[in-house]
Amino acid sequence: VVASKPGWFGFNMLADKRGLIVNKVPMRKRNNQWDHNLDAVIDAVTPSTRLVYLISPSNPEGVVLRRAELLAFLDRLPKGLPILLDEAYFEYVDDPEAISGFDLLEREERPIIGLRTFSKFYALASMRTGYAYGRPEVIELLNRGERIFNISHLAEMAAVTALEDTKWQEKVRTTTLAERKRIEAALSDMGLDYIPSQAPYLLLELPKDLDTVIDRFAEEGIFIGRKSFYKRKFLLLPISTQAENTRHIAILKSLCK
Repeated sequence: VVASKPGWFGFNMLADKRGLIVNKVPMRKRNNQWDHNLDAVIDAVTPSTRLVYLISPSNPEGVVLRRAELLAFLDRLPKGLPILLDEAYFEYVDDPEAISGFDLLEREERPIIGLRTFSKFYALASMRTGYAYGRPEVIELLNRGERIFNISHLAEMAAVTALEDTKWQEKVRTTTLAERKRIEAALSDMGLDYIPSQAPYLLLELPKDLDTVIDRFAEEGIFIGRKSFYKRKFLLLPISTQAENTRHIAILKSLCK
């Protein structure tokens, strides 16, 4: 498997259990913009490659696959090589150039499988519900290996209800996108670097060393995972409610003094 780095830990664990080799390709920064290094993904594909697994928006960067780059990438890949697109956070995307697996189903003859979840945007994490989509002949192959009773009846009912509640979906999306822009503007005012995000989180430059930042948040009763990224330069910050985001901004400002 050729995949984005760091990738989703669940996929990495499953691949390891199956004895699969996952060749992880890191993101790249060019022209002061972060993106998927699809050229390196192409270079990593060998005759032994059986799957390309990409995440959009990526975690932890929040970077999406964009139409022109992805279509050019697909034209260069071996024709029959399947593509798996993990789109767990795609409901938060507002980049007009972003492309999803839905846009590829009629264009591509190769197997295209998209993955969506109810654990993020729909806030049903405890229900452990998600779905795969693709052309009928591809989904039929998945159905052959489906476990019976793989989700509960209650989880199924909750998922259908969540899909029908379009008013709540619009509220969540509108609020999150507005707060994401507000936080990014605040970070710019503080002089902190960050990666522009299309997800409900973003990577921001640590204003102090990681332990100091974590401890400062903890003093306010806020727990943030003790993990940094990209040579310990960036911290992953969730985009939450307006009130909680205001608290986060105030804490970051206090650390910039």
